[in-house]
Amino acid sequence: MVAVYADDNNEPGDLISTTRYDGLNHRIRKIVEGDVTYDYYYSGYQVVEVHEDGDDEYPLEQYVWDIRYVHSPVLRWRDEGTDGQDIETLYYCNDANFNVTALIATDGTPVERYVYDPYGQRKIFNGSWSEISWANSKKNEILFTGHRLNVESGLYYGGWRYYHPTLGLWIGREDMYRDSLSLYEYVGSNPLVRVDPTGRFWDTAGQAIGKAKRAIEKAEKVAEKVGQAVEAVGGAIATAAEAVGNWFDQNSPEMAATRFAIGGRGSQSYFFKPGDAFLEIVRNDPFMEEVRGRVRETLQDRCKYPACDTTPYTKENDPHEYKSKGIIGDLELVRDYAYAGLQFAPVPSMGLQALGATKASAYLGAYNVKWKAENIKCCSGKAKIAFHVWDFWNAETLSNLPFTGPLLPESPFGESGPIGGTTWLNFDWEEDIEFKGDSKCVDK
Repeated sequence: MVAVYADDNNEPGDLISTTRYDGLNHRIRKIVEGDVTYDYYYSGYQVVEVHEDGDDEYPLEQYVWDIRYVHSPVLRWRDEGTDGQDIETLYYCNDANFNVTALIATDGTPVERYVYDPYGQRKIFNGSWSEISWANSKKNEILFTGHRLNVESGLYYGGWRYYHPTLGLWIGREDMYRDSLSLYEYVGSNPLVRVDPTGRFWDTAGQAIGKAKRAIEKAEKVAEKVGQAVEAVGGAIATAAEAVGNWFDQNSPEMAATRFAIGGRGSQSYFFKPGDAFLEIVRNDPFMEEVRGRVRETLQDRCKYPACDTTPYTKENDPHEYKSKGIIGDLELVRDYAYAGLQFAPVPSMGLQALGATKASAYLGAYNVKWKAENIKCCSGKAKIAFHVWDFWNAETLSNLPFTGPLLPESPFGESGPIGGTTWLNFDWEEDIEFKGDSKCVDK
C-alpha cells in the first residue's frame, strides 16, 4: 500500500496519506494529507523511534520491546511537542495472543483500554471503561497481535502485507502457497490461538514464545563459548608478548620498539632518529611525498610577492591531509620491517615470521605528521623542514586491521585491561626542501 484516498462515491477522492518502504519492506515514512511526515526507525522488525516532520533531535516516540515476541511492546515514550519537555511514559499490557489490552501510567493507573473481536476490530476505552474516539485517545497504534495500525486506512501493517480486520483477510496475496483456503487467509482462519508476526507465516502464540526462548538460550551458549575463547586467546597473547619482549630487552635493545605493548608491560614510548632502520622506512614511504608536496604548496603560497613571508611556520597535525593511505598490505614494506628484527626472535614454535609481518602491517598502517619550516628563502625557494611523525599501536589496533576485521572485543585491551598497554612510536628528522620561489622577493 503506497497511498490512501478518501471514498468519493466508490471512486478515489482526496489523497489522505502516502507511504514509503525500504528494501526489506519496512515502512519507513508516512506523509499524512501532504502536511505531517512521520519517519520510522527500526531494529530488525521493531520500530524503535518515530520522528515527526524531519526533527532529528527530538523523536516523537520511542519504544522498548519484550524479548518473548517480536511484536510485544513494553513501554512507549511520547514527546507530543517534540521539544524534549513533558515526555509521557506508558507501559503496555497484552493478552496471550499479544493483543495490547491496556496502557498503564507510571503510577500503575490504567489510562486506556482496548477490546477486540476475534479478527481485530477494536474499540477504545479510557481508564474508566468509557468508550472514546481515536482523536481523544493516546494515539497508540500498536494494537491487534502487536501489529501497528494504519489509522488513515484502518488496516494493520503486518510487515510483508496489510491486514483488513473487517474482512479478516490480508489485502495482499501470500508469496508462497501453504495448505490454506486462500492466499489471503489470515492464520488459517483461527485467530483465537494463532499469530502471524511478519505476514508470511503463522504460528500459535505458544510456539512463537518457544522459538524466542530457544533462540535466547542458544545465543547465551554461544556468548559463553566466545567468552571462554577470548579469555584463552588473551592469555596466549600475553604469554607470547612477554617472551618476545624479554628477548628484545636482552638481545636487541635498539629494536625494543618492535616488541608487543601488551602482557602487562603498560604504555611505552620510543623515539627514532636518522639512521634507524625503522625511521628510514617511514621517511621513504610514498605517503611522505604527499606530505612534502603539501609543504611546497604551503611555502609557495606564503612566499608570493608582496608578502614574502619568511617567518618560521608550523603545521600542526591534520589527519585528513597527512594520514597515511595504502601502506597496509604493501608486502615489501612488511618484509623490510620484519627483517628489522622481529621475525628472528628465537622463541620456538611461535611462528614469529608471520607474527612479524602482522605486526609490521599494524605499525605501517597510518601515521600523523607535524612539520616546522625555518630558514625560509622566498626568492630562491629553499627551506629547512623539521618533521615529527608519530603513531601508536596496541592489541586493539591489531584486532581491527582492515583485512581481518574485528577479531577480538575491545574490553581486554584498555590501559588497565589484562592485555592492555600502548606503544607510541615517534620519528624526528630534518631535511632541506626546494619549492617554487618568487623572484620579486629578496632573500635575507
